[in-house]
Amino acid sequence: MEAVVEGVGDHGCEYMTGGRVVYTWAHRTQFCSGMSGGLAYVFDEKNELPANCNKEMVNLQKLTDPAEVEHVKGMLQRHMDATQSRLLNAYLRTG
Repeated sequence: MEAVVEGVGDHGCEYMTGGRVVYTWAHRTQFCSGMSGGLAYVFDEKNELPANCNKEMVNLQKLTDPAEVEHVKGMLQRHMDATQSRLLNAYLRTG
């Protein structure tokens, strides 16, 4: 399963066990609490995630693999095509 989420409250990815999620904003408390599988990509231009992420079961790392970068861009483009998101439209023009 894959999803693009433009915002999330507390406990995003709580108990996630698989799949891929792209969050364009996820700087609330206890992000990834209980997460035991899957991948969460978070746009974090202010570097706020480390202070708000439950790191007991997850690792934080920058997205650098070219194939993964292209996959995430594809997820964002499909979401943009389906929703006409103003937020993603601005990001895709600059990103």
